[in-house]
Amino acid sequence: MDKSFNKIDNINQCITIVHPHSNNMVINLLAKKIKQIKPIQASEVKKFIPYDLIGMTISPNVAQNFKDEINFTGTGRIISFNTHVMSEGKIQLLLKNRMESLNKTPQIATHCIRTPGEVIINLASLLEKYRLPNSNKLEIENTLKYIWLEGISHKQKINKIANEIINKTNNSKELHNKINNITSTLEHKKSITKRNDNYYGRLFETELSKYIINNPNANMIDVRNIISEFIIETFNTLPWDKKVKTCIHIADNMYSDPPSWRHNIDLANEFIRNDTPDNFIKMVKYSGEYSTPLLLSIAVKYLITRRKKGIIGAMRRKATKYYYKIIKPQRRTLPTCNLNYHLKNSRYGILLPHQISASSNKLKSGIRPIDKYALPINNITQHDKVALSHERVVGIGMSGSANLLNTLFNALKDNNKHFPIDDAKLAAASWLTYSGGHSYNEAYSVFNSTHSKGFKPLSFNNIAQINQLSEKAVNHAYEKVIKASVKLNYPY
Repeated sequence: MDKSFNKIDNINQCITIVHPHSNNMVINLLAKKIKQIKPIQASEVKKFIPYDLIGMTISPNVAQNFKDEINFTGTGRIISFNTHVMSEGKIQLLLKNRMESLNKTPQIATHCIRTPGEVIINLASLLEKYRLPNSNKLEIENTLKYIWLEGISHKQKINKIANEIINKTNNSKELHNKINNITSTLEHKKSITKRNDNYYGRLFETELSKYIINNPNANMIDVRNIISEFIIETFNTLPWDKKVKTCIHIADNMYSDPPSWRHNIDLANEFIRNDTPDNFIKMVKYSGEYSTPLLLSIAVKYLITRRKKGIIGAMRRKATKYYYKIIKPQRRTLPTCNLNYHLKNSRYGILLPHQISASSNKLKSGIRPIDKYALPINNITQHDKVALSHERVVGIGMSGSANLLNTLFNALKDNNKHFPIDDAKLAAASWLTYSGGHSYNEAYSVFNSTHSKGFKPLSFNNIAQINQLSEKAVNHAYEKVIKASVKLNYPY
């Protein structure tokens, strides 16, 4: 018998073998073989991809399986496809697993996945809702708060604290069931899209930066004044033509980088319109609302002017060397392309564009850096892997601005031992986060400079210990997160 019968595995091969003069044995064998062929399922039929899928967010456990065929942002939002066709089954799977971000849809679906940080916050908001006796409540709440601010993400720690809550609330079966329902949704493996989304973490840092920017302490005012004096003193040593070039350079950079908080600062707007040395000096002397973030942003732009000599040139060379050696390899973002998030808006803080971002009627028009870029889902840098593993917010990567300011702060500290460098760093990190570019972790990764031992995630418990302002700000921001969780999970 022809061995080709044993190789038949589709209907087209059967048709090519049939011949008008085939005998009955051949016909019977062929019929038997046809019956053995698995019919093509409707789900396997290839279809052209419906490109209105672009822009949709896909559930993390499903998005993970499509990384070779689809280009996602780091939060699971589809930005492009690597193929023109896809099986009907896969298309339907994507459609069935569309999701809104955490802050738009409380995670009560059957495929709910919670990160350890979300479990901690949801447990804290559950206790807030149930109003336990004060003797037990305060101890449990403080433990949950410490774990979350520290960035502890071990599953064993989560289960241990859940059991402790159950043991200390032994008279509430309903509460115990709710605790178990929350902990049962803890991710089995680390979800990159959920950790990039990190709604609670982003809300916390947004509220933290807002509180500090709006309530600068006396040391931060001193930092502003010292930097203002430094800029004016070094600027005045320049010949007129270099002053003019410096002003043009800074004004151009300010025009292309418009944070929403700067919109109503008249001296800044006047300098951008008419970039004369006199207007530059007036702007640098500004001491009104948002003057601290304004001076810090001017200092960054001032330090990157093309000056090779003097103290500014030395600072720039030192910062540039560090940038190319340490920071640049840890930066990876994607342009938002056709997602149209880069339009001017009144948002501030580090909430992502697809989240309900904080905005203010007072802040009119600006563009945050994170409105222009998306986070990757593949080839994540070592710095960001450490950050995500501890659920620290990822902005656009380690901060080059923090690097320049760190060089300046250290030089000012060397010249004046009373320079409040810790307050300066806190003010700088708050400005970067409030402007929507870098997270606190991305700023302090530069300030702490422990890269010989690897990258270390930021502890917000340590931030709370810097001064009274930081302690109040951390407590304020954490309370905002708990209130948001209560509203999301218990809307009635």
